[in-house]
Amino acid sequence: MYQCGLITSRRDGKEVYYKAAETEESKLLHKTVEKAMEIACPEEIIDNHKSVEEIINSIHKYLTEHLSERITIEELAKKYLMNPTTLKRVFKEVYGMSIAAHMKQHRMEEAAKLLKKSDMSIAQIAKNVGYESQSRFTTAFKDYYGMLPTEYRKNNTV
Repeated sequence: MYQCGLITSRRDGKEVYYKAAETEESKLLHKTVEKAMEIACPEEIIDNHKSVEEIINSIHKYLTEHLSERITIEELAKKYLMNPTTLKRVFKEVYGMSIAAHMKQHRMEEAAKLLKKSDMSIAQIAKNVGYESQSRFTTAFKDYYGMLPTEYRKNNTV
């Protein structure tokens, strides 16, 4: 590749630096190298000596600390270097329910807590627990608690 003019490179110990020529081939090469690096050297260091259950517990902790974000199974699988099917299966074995159901439970419990203890708007609470739409949040909350968030707040405010 060097002789073809696709890249110029320099090596410093284990670090490799390269500058690609502005061609479609070099852009494809760059994407390929970046993808290989993501797989071989993930940004988050994963302890390969952890058991699958310990990794699932780490995933659970990560999800509950990021309730306002919508995180996909694929993102988790990539981040924690685990097959998506295995991740879903073991999560259900450890927590007794699917990731989606478990996260909905956490979101609804956090929403209920915010409704009781804060004067945040329903829209803001919805956003804080991962719902972009207040109406979807309201529907989910009613399905979970059997009443609208406004009714819940009215009945549970001290």
